[in-house]
Amino acid sequence: AFGAGLLAAAALNFAFVGAMGRLLDPPVFGTLGVLVAALLAVTAPVNALQGGTEMFAALHDRFPRGKARLWPPAIGLSLWAITMVAHSTTVRATGWFILGSAALLLLSWNRGALAGLGRFSFVGLSFIVDGTARLLLALAFVAAGFGLIGASAGFALGIVLALVATELAVPRIAPIARQPLGREVAAALLGLLALGITQIVDVFAIRLANPAQSGSYVGAASLARLALFAQMPAAAYALRRAAVEGPRKALPRTSFLALVPGLLAVGLLELFPHDLLHLAYANRYLGSGSTLRILALAMFFGGLATVTAQLLMGSRSTAWAWSVIPVAAFGSPAIIALTHAPTSVAVFSVFIQLGALLAVGVPALAVLRSPQPRARRVLILNWRDTRHPQGGGSEVYVEQVARRLVQGGWEVTLFCGAHPNAPARETVDGVLFIRRGSWRSVYLWGMAYHLLGRFGPHDVVIDVKNGVPFFSPAYCLRPVVCLVHHVHREQWRMNFSPGWARFGWWVESRLSPWIYRRSRHVAVSHATRRELAGLGIPSTLVEIIHNGSDPSSTNREKAEVPTILCLGRLVPHKRVEIVLEAAAHLRTELPSLKVVVAGQGLWLARLTDLVDRLGIAEAVTFAGWVDDRMKQELLREAWVLALPSIKEGWGLAVMEAAVNHTPTVAFRVGGLEESVLDGRTGLLAPDREGFVQALRRVLLDPELRDALGSEAADHALGYSWETTAESFQVVLREALEPREVVAVGEPLPAIEP
Repeated sequence: AFGAGLLAAAALNFAFVGAMGRLLDPPVFGTLGVLVAALLAVTAPVNALQGGTEMFAALHDRFPRGKARLWPPAIGLSLWAITMVAHSTTVRATGWFILGSAALLLLSWNRGALAGLGRFSFVGLSFIVDGTARLLLALAFVAAGFGLIGASAGFALGIVLALVATELAVPRIAPIARQPLGREVAAALLGLLALGITQIVDVFAIRLANPAQSGSYVGAASLARLALFAQMPAAAYALRRAAVEGPRKALPRTSFLALVPGLLAVGLLELFPHDLLHLAYANRYLGSGSTLRILALAMFFGGLATVTAQLLMGSRSTAWAWSVIPVAAFGSPAIIALTHAPTSVAVFSVFIQLGALLAVGVPALAVLRSPQPRARRVLILNWRDTRHPQGGGSEVYVEQVARRLVQGGWEVTLFCGAHPNAPARETVDGVLFIRRGSWRSVYLWGMAYHLLGRFGPHDVVIDVKNGVPFFSPAYCLRPVVCLVHHVHREQWRMNFSPGWARFGWWVESRLSPWIYRRSRHVAVSHATRRELAGLGIPSTLVEIIHNGSDPSSTNREKAEVPTILCLGRLVPHKRVEIVLEAAAHLRTELPSLKVVVAGQGLWLARLTDLVDRLGIAEAVTFAGWVDDRMKQELLREAWVLALPSIKEGWGLAVMEAAVNHTPTVAFRVGGLEESVLDGRTGLLAPDREGFVQALRRVLLDPELRDALGSEAADHALGYSWETTAESFQVVLREALEPREVVAVGEPLPAIEP
């Protein structure tokens, strides 16, 4: 669909040039041709912007968006307004082209973003809208007697209409997405600008030095560009495919998409030049057939150079830019010196385009011949996944990172426990999931699969420590990164008998630090890092990588009645009973109060019994396990998120609630002191009585609730899963480098039952 849109645009451009060549006098058409050529020069930075945003969006599943991108159309509109008061027809026509050029810059930004996000069909349609609007508006204005100004206005307004269409289609990304395109895009912009100059300098030179023959040369040059436009689908494909899979995998289909339509266009132009000139311009410019045939070859080589440059852009290679610049610098003066003989200009254009192709092709050959690094392979060991009935924030963190590691070129295998909600083996978003064993046996299954080679080769292991790790350093010779959300000191005695609690704490506090004494650690908060230091893990081995958030789900709508949401596993250390007891107390002031408990776990029966004893069964809903859509709906409707856990490493639910303008009430423990900004994005309580009073304040004070919710949403914008994954990739790469072994200090003393 994208290629069809580009080809249709080429046909519509052919129709535009032909119609204007017939309707306008030759000198006027020559002036229009110069203005169009000037706008085509803008296509060089346009291609860089479009390619840069496309590459960024393809790699990061988002794109830079900010107010700075609105400066070009604002400046263009201002200059257009200034030129409209001039008496000169040429100046006013130039004003319209300035407006069109400025709009084209933003249009290319949007098209690149949409293409990078996979919306090729819409981008292809935008090319058709652009070309159709240009043609129809220009015909209408010229027929109305506006001549050069009408043709220019129609051309510019067609671009503006396409801009409006893409601006409405581009998704609204939160400000956290405002990230620079990178220096490689700036270098590519210079290279493509130089390449674009080589493709239009001849039209400028002929118009300035030989006005009498400019119409004939412009007519031939406009038709010859069919050989260039025919290769533009290949250019778009080359950049995205090279960015995602590498230049070698992109080369075969890119070559096919460039050579087949390019050679077909050249064949038509070489075999039927007079017929095409007659079809486009009737009896005008029939004497420029030989010039058309020469320029067809020049534009064919120029198209190949453009496709090759896009292939290199997708490979993040910019050395070619500095090779093209000298070609433009030396070739342009030579063309200007030959303007007394248009045929000589056309011939020299062929050599310039061959030089540009050589300048781009040599670096491309070096890139294609260089050894291609294989994808790094990472094995993730986690006892659950997000589809597990008891999956929670820890699993969301792991899978958000895993998906983005795949997008960053890693091969990812995630091993976890089996459950009824998912098959034993599947691939989701590029991540291979292998599920075996229960929560008790998953660790033994992981060791057995590794020793038997069932995971295949891998370069690094992410061992997710949920109280008990997989002890992968004991049997895996690869570097291990240990991911820790929080230390389970208090949870052991809340979930197990005194004997098992002491044993579990000994494993976590003494055995595990010794096994992982040479491994890098990732903590999700400063609080967790301090806890690890208490276990003897040196701070030099611990990197803090916070949870991300998804700002795109932001919503302000709330339920009509006061609603408290509890979100998480129903296990003792989550202490949901505190919320239920608080609700029973608050119903004296808020008789319509509702409590929604979302999650599953072994504590469900005790909680339902407590609800009956408290006499609040009609006010409490146990929603069970909820999918992401339902979770977002519950977060959207809730007035407040209640998080009474005895400890959280960070509290992912805090950020999930925040993006929906829902504040959090929690205890002043662990990472919650970092994810909840007390008095700004929620309230933190020191004890149970303070927790109840905090809920009361939020529910009864709408101004406080709205202020906390708005601040929470703004705070959440500072965290993104892209940043989390990028930081994790840095840790993984560092883990693959040799480093000094650091001894483990003295762990905390054992707990008392």
